[in-house]
Amino acid sequence: MLKSSFFYKSGEVNLTYRVVIGPHSEKLNLPTLSPNTVVKHNLSGDKLHYYQIGNYKTKKEAISAMCSIEEAGVQSIFVASYYNEKRVSTPLAKLLEEMSDTKIAKL
Repeated sequence: MLKSSFFYKSGEVNLTYRVVIGPHSEKLNLPTLSPNTVVKHNLSGDKLHYYQIGNYKTKKEAISAMCSIEEAGVQSIFVASYYNEKRVSTPLAKLLEEMSDTKIAKL
């Protein structure tokens, strides 16, 4: 059974969404993003560039940002879910969202 530590005191789950880009062999010129948007750039040992953009509270916000970036011609892009800064599967993210909405764990 899930413990209440999944939730903040407000009943919300520490779940965020990011736009993930990569791998690319060259560093990308990303479109202009809002000044508060977090952009993490990683260069792997085999010289491939990876990016994580944003800490969006909803999947809808992340998808909107992804569409803007795609319109600028960026490829190999998708939205990923993170719980406490660790990547989680889409089914788990959906469950955490539902738990946050209802404040009830049904496991």
